[in-house]
Amino acid sequence: MSKPRALQLLAGEQMWKNTKKIKENALTYPYVWPSYIVVYGGFALWTTYYC
Repeated sequence: MSKPRALQLLAGEQMWKNTKKIKENALTYPYVWPSYIVVYGGFALWTTYYC
């Protein structure tokens, strides 16, 4: 069964708010996200190579 229309709209609105919050965070702290990519990407490469 599908959700009632009101719940679908509420879920869509919540998703939009979360997307907006993530975008604002990425714009506020632009140097943090590349460092996560470098650290966790390097860890993934290391794990792939040695395991």
